[in-house]
Amino acid sequence: MMQAQSDKLEAKGLSADKIDQINAMTRAWMKPAVQSAIGFLAGLFFGTLVSLVTAAFLKRPAADEVVAA
Repeated sequence: MMQAQSDKLEAKGLSADKIDQINAMTRAWMKPAVQSAIGFLAGLFFGTLVSLVTAAFLKRPAADEVVAA
């Protein structure tokens, strides 16, 4: 994967120093701890989003809004 990325960057004409810098940053982001943290934060964000949308659709009217039958 890293070699394919390096080949694509070379084809774009980037310098070897810039490619090494990009590869180092990519390796840093591929560590299990970083990926776990990103997965947790993404799950937290999307879970909150889904729960807010669900709550908006399933909201019951307040007690004072209920019309007597």
